Amino acid sequence: MGMKLYKKIINEIASYLELVYLHGLGEPLFHPKIFEMIKYAKSKGLNVGISTNATLLTKEKAKKIIESGLDYLIIALDAATPKTFKIVRGGENFKKVVANVKKYLKLKKKTKASPFTVIQFVKLEENEKEVEKFRKMWQNSGADVVRVKPVIDLLREHKKINKSPRRPCFYLWRQLNLVSWDGKIVTSCCMDSDGDYSLGDVNKQTIREIWNNRKMVSLRKIQVTGEWKKHYLCQDCSYPQPSFPGKLGSIIFSDMMVKKILPSLERISFGRFHVYD
Repeated sequence: MGMKLYKKIINEIASYLELVYLHGLGEPLFHPKIFEMIKYAKSKGLNVGISTNATLLTKEKAKKIIESGLDYLIIALDAATPKTFKIVRGGENFKKVVANVKKYLKLKKKTKASPFTVIQFVKLEENEKEVEKFRKMWQNSGADVVRVKPVIDLLREHKKINKSPRRPCFYLWRQLNLVSWDGKIVTSCCMDSDGDYSLGDVNKQTIREIWNNRKMVSLRKIQVTGEWKKHYLCQDCSYPQPSFPGKLGSIIFSDMMVKKILPSLERISFGRFHVYD
C-alpha cells in the first residue's frame, strides 16, 4: 500500500478507531515503509498493532519497532522444535527466528519500552504435543504474554453449512477485517480471505460510508433476523463468537486493554472466552 492511500485511511478513522492492525494475510516487515506507517498512525493518536513471523525481525528492525511507538506486537511461531516448525511454517530457519525473537526481547527489556508483546502458538494437530514445551521455552523470556490459541479454518472449501444455533455475529458491529493494498477491496470479516464479497473501494468512499453501506447493513440484517444461511460467508462460518463476559469487557474497556487481559481469561476459562483474533 502506498503512503498516500494509507494516510487517507488513517486520517478518516483517527477520530473513532480504537486499534488499527497493519497486517492482513502477509508479513508486515516486508513493507519498506512499515515503521513510517506506524509512526504516522501514532501521530494521529491511534493504537497500532502488527503480527510478524519474526523471519525478518533483525536487530535493526527490532530497534525500529521499539522506536516507532508500536503498541501491540504478536510474534507468531507455532512450534517448539525445528522439525515441527518446518511442517507448520514451511521453513528451515527455526534457529534464526528464535535468535531474532530473543534479541528483540533482550532489547525490549533493556529499554523498558513497549510494545506489549505476545509470543503466540496456534494449536494444530501437527504441533499440539509441543504446547507445554513452547510455554516453558518462552515463559521467562521477557515477553508480556505467551499465548496458545485454537486454530480457525478460514478456507470455505473445507466448510459445510453450520446448522447449530446462532447469535448475531458480534464482529459485524465491531470491526472491518481488511483493506487491500490498493484499497479496492474492503472485507467484513476474515472468513472472506479471498475478498470475494468486497464492501467497497476506499479510493472512492470513506471508511465511514463503507461501514454503513447497503452491503454491510444487509449482512447485519440477516444476522438479526436469523437468516444467516442466505449468505455464503455466514452459512459456513465457524469463527468463535465472544462469550457474554467477552462482549461486556469490550464495551467497558478499550480494545488494547481487552487484548492485554484476554490471554489470562483464556487460561482461566480453558478456551471459553474468545474476543479477537
